[in-house]
Amino acid sequence: MNAYKIGDSRILAGIHSTLDVIGGGALSAAILNDSDNKELKEAAYEQGRTLISSDVETETIEEKIANYKTNKDIYLERLTYGFEQIGESGKEMVVPKGAEVLLETRFPYLDETQRRYVLKTTGIDSGYPVLDDTEGWGRLNLFEAANGYGSFETDVVVNMDASKGGFNAEGSWLNDIDGDGQLVKQGSGSLILAGDNTYKGGTIIEDGSLVAYSKSAFGNGEVNNISGTVAENVQGNVVINNDFTQGDNGVLAVNLESDDDCIIINGNAYLDGTLKVVIEEGYTLSDKVKLIEYSQLEDNSAFDSIEFEGIPADYDAKVVYENDGLYLVNTSVELEANIEELKSLIETAEALDDSIYTVDSYEAVVEAIVDAKAVLEEENINNDFVLEALNNLQQAIDNLEEKKSDVVTPEEPDEDTNSGSGTNSGSGTNSGTGSNNNTTNSGSSSSTDKNNSISGKLPQTGGANAAISVVLGAFATIAGVFMSKKK
Repeated sequence: MNAYKIGDSRILAGIHSTLDVIGGGALSAAILNDSDNKELKEAAYEQGRTLISSDVETETIEEKIANYKTNKDIYLERLTYGFEQIGESGKEMVVPKGAEVLLETRFPYLDETQRRYVLKTTGIDSGYPVLDDTEGWGRLNLFEAANGYGSFETDVVVNMDASKGGFNAEGSWLNDIDGDGQLVKQGSGSLILAGDNTYKGGTIIEDGSLVAYSKSAFGNGEVNNISGTVAENVQGNVVINNDFTQGDNGVLAVNLESDDDCIIINGNAYLDGTLKVVIEEGYTLSDKVKLIEYSQLEDNSAFDSIEFEGIPADYDAKVVYENDGLYLVNTSVELEANIEELKSLIETAEALDDSIYTVDSYEAVVEAIVDAKAVLEEENINNDFVLEALNNLQQAIDNLEEKKSDVVTPEEPDEDTNSGSGTNSGSGTNSGTGSNNNTTNSGSSSSTDKNNSISGKLPQTGGANAAISVVLGAFATIAGVFMSKKK
C-alpha cells in the first residue's frame, strides 16, 4: 500500500508516467528473483521485521478488519487511475512469471505454487486501459493478494510453524473466499479467517489454531477439528453451514460478549475433546446462555473436559446439553429451583394412599423419599445429587402398581328362573288343614312334616298361596274321580 502511495505521488509530481509505475512491479520481481541478490534480500527482510516490530505502530487485527474495505477501494482506485473498463471483461487471470516472489515474505508458510494461486484469485478484472498487458503485471492486486486467497480453486494445505515467529506464528486472510476446494490447517501457528467465505470443500484442523473473525468464516462445508483449536472472536453468532466434528484432542473455544453470542451448527454435531468458554471483560453473564446451537447432537456425544475463563466468583458454572443446543447455566440459581421442586415432589409422594398399591411398588417410593430427604439434609447440597433424587423419586411414582380387586361379580340369573323360589321368611299364618295329621302350619310356608304325602313330593314354592293351590288341586282330582264313577 505504501509503495503505491509513493508511485502515485511520483505520477502527480510528473516524475514518472503511469506506465512507469506499473512497470515498477515487474522490476521489483526481477530484482527479488535474482539469485545474486539472495543475501541482500534476506538482510532487507530482517531489517524490515525489526523496523515494524520496534519503531512502527502496527494495526491490530481488529483495526485491519475495520479498515479493510476502505483500503481496498482506495488501492483499486489508484491501481486503475480512475479509468473505466473499455476492453473485454472476465478474461482468465494470467500470473506473470516470477511474480510469486512478491508474496514470499508475506506468506512464508505457502509454497511458490500456492502464492501464484493467491495472485491469480485476487487479480483485478480485465478490460482496463494500460493494465491489460499480456504478461499480467497490470492486473496484479497486491493489496488483496496480501490478504490471502480469493478462491480455493484446489485444496489448500497451510503449515505454519509458530516457532519461526512473524507470519508463521499468526497470519490473517481478510478476503472473501469462494471455490470448491478444501482448507487444511497444519502446524502450530494460528490462522485468522475474516472474510465472508463461501468455499464448499470443507475445513480440517490438524494442528494449531483456526480463528473465525466473521460470521461465515468457515464457508459452507463440513468442519472437522481433529486435534487443533477452533476459536471464534465475533460479536454475534458464528455459523457452520454443515456438520461439525471434534476429536478427543481437539479444542473448541467460545468467546462470550453477549447473550446472543454462540456457534450455530446447521448440521449434526459430534462433540469430544475440550470446550473452552471465555467470558469477555464487561459482559454481565446471564444465568443461562446458549453456547452452541445444533440441528442434532450425535448419540453419546459430549466434551471430555470443560474449561472456564473470566467466570464471576459467585457464578457456579455448568454446561448443560439440551435438545437444541449446549447451554452455560448458573447452577446456584438452578439448585434453588431444583430443591423446591424436590420438596414439592416429596409432599406429593407422602400423600399417596399405600392401601391401593402393591407392597413392592410402594416400598420403592418410600425408599426414594428417604434418599431424597437425605440429599436435602446435606450441608453442601450438590445440584447433581438433587437432580438424581428428583429423577429417582419421579420414576418410583411412575412405576406404582395398583392392587388387583378380590371381589367376584355374581352371574346374572337365567330368564326362566323362578324369582320367587327360596324360603319364605314369614308371610302370614296358613289357617287351612294342609296335612294328614291335621297339624296347623302357622307362620311358615314350608311344611316340616315328612309324613305329609303332598308336601313331601312337591318342591317348596315359598308361600301360603302356593300351599292352598296344592290342596285345591287335590280336591279337584278327588271330585273328578267321584263323578266318573257315578256316570
